[in-house]
Amino acid sequence: MQIQKTNYWFFIFIWSISVSFGAQLSCDSPIYCYGPILEQIQLTSIFNDSKTFVDMPTKKPLNEVLDAASKLPQNASKSTLLDFVNTYFTKEGQELVQTEIPSFNSSPSFLQKIKQPIIREFAKKVHNYWPSLARKVNQSFMCSGCASNSENYWDSYFIIEGLLVGELYEIATNGSRVYYLNRSQPPLLTQMVKIYYEATNDTLLLRKAFPLLLKEYKFWRKNTTIRVNKNNKQYVLNHYNVYNIHPRPESFLEDYITVEQDSFNLTKKKELYSDITTAAESGWDFSTRWTRNPYIPPPKNSSNNYEMLRTLNTRSVIPVELNSILYMNEITLSEFAKLIDDSKNSANERLEGMIELLWDDNTAMFRDYNVTSDAKSNVISLASYYPFWAKALSKDVLTDSKKILKSFSFVSKLLSKYEGSPPVTLINSSLQWDFPNAWPPLTYVIVKGLLDSYNSHNDPELLKIALETSQHYVSSVLCAWYSTGGSLPGLVTKLPNTTDNGIIFEKYSALKAGVSGTGGEYQVQIGFGWTNGILLWICSKLGDKLEVPKCING
Repeated sequence: MQIQKTNYWFFIFIWSISVSFGAQLSCDSPIYCYGPILEQIQLTSIFNDSKTFVDMPTKKPLNEVLDAASKLPQNASKSTLLDFVNTYFTKEGQELVQTEIPSFNSSPSFLQKIKQPIIREFAKKVHNYWPSLARKVNQSFMCSGCASNSENYWDSYFIIEGLLVGELYEIATNGSRVYYLNRSQPPLLTQMVKIYYEATNDTLLLRKAFPLLLKEYKFWRKNTTIRVNKNNKQYVLNHYNVYNIHPRPESFLEDYITVEQDSFNLTKKKELYSDITTAAESGWDFSTRWTRNPYIPPPKNSSNNYEMLRTLNTRSVIPVELNSILYMNEITLSEFAKLIDDSKNSANERLEGMIELLWDDNTAMFRDYNVTSDAKSNVISLASYYPFWAKALSKDVLTDSKKILKSFSFVSKLLSKYEGSPPVTLINSSLQWDFPNAWPPLTYVIVKGLLDSYNSHNDPELLKIALETSQHYVSSVLCAWYSTGGSLPGLVTKLPNTTDNGIIFEKYSALKAGVSGTGGEYQVQIGFGWTNGILLWICSKLGDKLEVPKCING
């Protein structure tokens, strides 16, 4: 399809993400970044969630707010601080207003590919959640989970997949929140532009976006490169790497307890604050992937595993998914411009390093590499499948469906053992990026890798695993929605004694289809961006083969 008019909303989104790529910017707001105001309010715990205050816009001029703050007593009570906040700040999220999606088509053509009426109508229902998730500040965007009052960079890739399936070419996401300035997230911007370009053939936007994509790529090469000497050769890969010496504003109290309520010296405190913030940059905040000791028992009476978090070693881990994404970006940038600096050479060098350091021939899986121990990580996670999404594979694996099937045999075992989608790891640590949580983006990576491999090899076993993974995902999302009051006129009757009208969650439990995951900061809502987007993408690819789950069929 040729889109005649360049999507300037999408371009503004690209620009907004890239403005800070010149260097990692420090957070310098006197209110929302580290300083006496933030510390006093957050450590007094006047709100249950540390993110509440930093999402509250001021309603009076900055100098007036700062003057009033300077007059607060040093040990102000909760009630005094609450009065101050109520006087000078508005409710969180008030700067966001719901906005219309131009030319919204409530029945996009992909729905006709879905065989089962219940699946088809459910997908249509989810597609029609998009207008309720659209928000406007200076430019319209699609929020990941609007209860969070902001949107996240890497969520946008999965949201855009769903928007493009629904023919919503004129809406895109934006970047926000000053307190996120000192860190990025998994660098999926180039892949967002790629899937948008493939859907629209918008060459004008591609030309405008290209310098910004290069800027992002160079940022990662400059700031996160790590060199490892192995077998008399040096390999150059990347790791997440954020320097920070204070609690994160949006998780101030939790970070403060983790770091300050222990006998760490100043150097160790700075290192731990940096590793905490780096884990947030990864999007996997938090997981045993980033810890020195992944087998510390979880606390019995709390969801906050502070002891585990005190062993974070994030900056010393070379992650499989980050290097897979950067490999794919290098290939894509080469395709966009035939030859871009040394990006194709960089891709070849990166692939060599990934195979040497991250590939485990015994299990036919990729594993993170820990620079501290100079060895592969013992934690097996579903990040292992990002190289199949990125095609960052050795030639002998890429061209052999049997070897690919061996790699995905781990997924098959998880699907046979658990009713829900595959769990992110097998370690029950109480951290949200560990067992038993099943995350939609990882389902997407698995299914996309399998479908691409199937298209190359035409091996029915690859399609079988892709379909089974997709079925588990659709069943989890649909059953959770149904159990929380979802209904479809003439097809699915609302369950008695349910007060909601169907909830779509950020993550799900692997243990049972239809159960939400645990941990995290978002309250429940009618739709969650990446969950919606991935469900619609799966339905567009395999809708003719999906079946109605037992929770509805009985």
